[in-house]
Amino acid sequence: RESRRFLDRLATDNRDDVALRFDLARAWRRIGDVLGGSRDAHLGRSAEAIKAYERARTFLDSVLAAPKSPETGSEPDPARLEDLILRVHCARALQRELRREKASEVLRPALKPLSHLWRDHPGKKVIGLEFVRAAQLAAELGMRRRLSARQATQLDQICVKAMQGLRAAHRDDLTIAIDLQRARFMVGFQRLQRSKQATLPKEAVLEMIKAQRTLDKYAKAHPESFEAQLTATEVVSRLALFFLQ
Repeated sequence: RESRRFLDRLATDNRDDVALRFDLARAWRRIGDVLGGSRDAHLGRSAEAIKAYERARTFLDSVLAAPKSPETGSEPDPARLEDLILRVHCARALQRELRREKASEVLRPALKPLSHLWRDHPGKKVIGLEFVRAAQLAAELGMRRRLSARQATQLDQICVKAMQGLRAAHRDDLTIAIDLQRARFMVGFQRLQRSKQATLPKEAVLEMIKAQRTLDKYAKAHPESFEAQLTATEVVSRLALFFLQ
């Protein structure tokens, strides 16, 4: 609470400082992540996280509206990238509050730009993670209903390839290892959901079981990792709910 008051005082005292407003937007987004919008460790207070993200949006919109110098180099515009990250994280918090339509509305403008950024910057960790998480969240929100089964499968494969590329570049990163296995699990899970066959697709089931076992190993090897514990529990819960339907 004290940190939030400090940020408000900073904003009041420096209304015309664009660089500071950008830093304030990121600070408020990170507060939202800690409160309950991130896929990583958080406090489970998603309603408060949404308010923090709305505060971040206020600052970020003023930064995006400010005149910019001509871009140099090949790096993505930091404010534009922050806008996409904020959309993904805010949509996740909205989903946790069961506000699915609003979550879809917030997330939708981020999907195509993130895929283009990943195409142009395939080795950049933050872009790859946010692209995959956005695509997975879109699937969970039912935003893929307009896609054919073939298009949905292609998108799943792109997500897994993105995570494999990140894994190759960041071998010791536990977050990437977890997200890769979750992506593999979700590919199989979504194939099960799309399947209209009387018998379940064997390859999808095997892929899910393999990913689930790997995630279980990560959870046991890293008891201190909230993300490892949460993801391992999540995939088991998804399997149980699917087969109990």
